[in-house]
Amino acid sequence: MLGHEGLRKLASALIVAGLFGFLFSACGKSSSGKDSSISISESDATLDGVVDDTIQATDSASDDLSSSADGGLDVRDDDLWTEDSVDDDTMAPDTTPDATPDDATPDDAVESDGSVSDDGFADPLDLLGDAPTAGAIYIYLTGDLTPQDFKDKLSGQTPSDYVIAISRYSILTSADDPAPYLCFDHGDTPAVADLSKDTLVGFCSTVSVPSASYTHGRVKVDYVRYSVTGNLHVGAIVLPGSFTFFRAYSKGKYDGIDYLPGQGYIEFTGDYDFKTPYYFPEPPSVPNVKTELVDGEFLMTFPFTNPLPIVQNGSELHWARFHWQIHEAFRWKDANTLTYVKSVWDANSVPAGSELIMMFGVSGYYVTSSVD
Repeated sequence: MLGHEGLRKLASALIVAGLFGFLFSACGKSSSGKDSSISISESDATLDGVVDDTIQATDSASDDLSSSADGGLDVRDDDLWTEDSVDDDTMAPDTTPDATPDDATPDDAVESDGSVSDDGFADPLDLLGDAPTAGAIYIYLTGDLTPQDFKDKLSGQTPSDYVIAISRYSILTSADDPAPYLCFDHGDTPAVADLSKDTLVGFCSTVSVPSASYTHGRVKVDYVRYSVTGNLHVGAIVLPGSFTFFRAYSKGKYDGIDYLPGQGYIEFTGDYDFKTPYYFPEPPSVPNVKTELVDGEFLMTFPFTNPLPIVQNGSELHWARFHWQIHEAFRWKDANTLTYVKSVWDANSVPAGSELIMMFGVSGYYVTSSVD
């Protein structure tokens, strides 16, 4: 009879042999319009280096193991980030505090910015330098942990280690302004916002900003990464652990690897650790927020609650804060299956056995500003 170590090795063999090497392939289409199912292959040019050396173990460990289960995690692509699952309008600003107080000046936000440099991603403090104290526009990003009154009868979990990378911000006089004013551009080194904190992701001086009434902001989103806990089922083996989701929204090199929009990975950490490539479904439309992919760049254009009046060379301090509602926003439908635990996300090596993911980490957005 197999002991714990034997079970672990068997699970490893199942993984690399292919029984759930294809586990994390999404339903629907990728951003490029191609079928989103992908295999773990060292020949995948855009994800070179993602697959680790454990694939070599198949020669000795998988002779009697079936590799025909080319399945995918059953993820609905027609009900992502849906407002219908929330009783109220998730776009409406709430009046309760976010994860941190709304500090209208940059000082507190700067000293509390989340550094994630330990995993190779950029620390925003290295990008921003000294923020001006007058005649400036500050842009913040934060997670809203206010409980939502979900009516969808689904299970939910608030993601942990939630970060969003932003590299560019412009202000517009209308949603279709043909000549938006570029406030800041971090280039290939985006500012990374930890959604458990209030992060200053960029700023610009109003010295050169044309005097006008600005009604919209536009950000370039580079990538999103977060983790959730759950169980991984391989036959009778149950592996509890953590699943980290990484999605590239814009084309670029992240942590040394080239990604196209919609590409990413899911990494499982537990008794056995592995990482597999993943194609995400196309982002859904969101009320009042315009999303578009332009030349490989994912742009989000959102309205301010009230117009932002900018006077060139003025001394006023302006700010806007982009809130992501993330409380229990990773949501799934519990399956009535033996060994599955209610309110725990259960993934399975057999695609039909995986619990359906209905919402990928955010239930809504809204913007607050210095003129609210």
